[in-house]
Amino acid sequence: STRSVKIEEGQCSLIQTVNEIKANQTQIESKIEVIGRRIDSVESVTTDIRKELTEAREVIKSVQEDNASLQSRLDDFEDRSRRENLIFHGVTGDSRSETWEQTGSKIIEILSRSVDPQITSESIDRAHRLGYFSDDRCRPVIVKFASYKLKDKVLSLRSTLKNAGTTVNEDFCLATRQARKKLLQFGTSQNATFKLRYNKLFIGQTSYIYD
Repeated sequence: STRSVKIEEGQCSLIQTVNEIKANQTQIESKIEVIGRRIDSVESVTTDIRKELTEAREVIKSVQEDNASLQSRLDDFEDRSRRENLIFHGVTGDSRSETWEQTGSKIIEILSRSVDPQITSESIDRAHRLGYFSDDRCRPVIVKFASYKLKDKVLSLRSTLKNAGTTVNEDFCLATRQARKKLLQFGTSQNATFKLRYNKLFIGQTSYIYD
């Protein structure tokens, strides 16, 4: 009958629609599976990248630590190479044409008058002005003594030399000078008696370093 035909047609249409839905669902599931595999792949790559970044950071940290250790050793070596040196401020008579020999003679005259009359040219390995000549200032003089013992003796009499118009300072590498400057600032802010020795500050029984 006509009614039965319509029912069959409706069922066929419904079955077709269901089949289309199933087909679409299968396609969607297939696409989701592909996307899932891609996500897994991306996550795997991301994990590898994170691992490589972690390893790179560890390498960089190790290199930085090695560089810091090497720089510290270089600074120590440089300071040791300067241990017989002293820097003199207030050595008058600076001139553009002044020779190392003339500079050395001025240092000998100052030291023989204020420190030890037995000091001669043999007591000094070399002495010369630091920096470029300028009409409006007197350049400091760096002196390398023939022995650490003599250098230490001169340094111990720095107050005598200062009273005579000449200031004496030890010669250190840049890193040590910066550390001593910071330690000196710290020491003066503590309102206590302190001593600054090489790259350490002492207040009572406590020692400080600048890091």
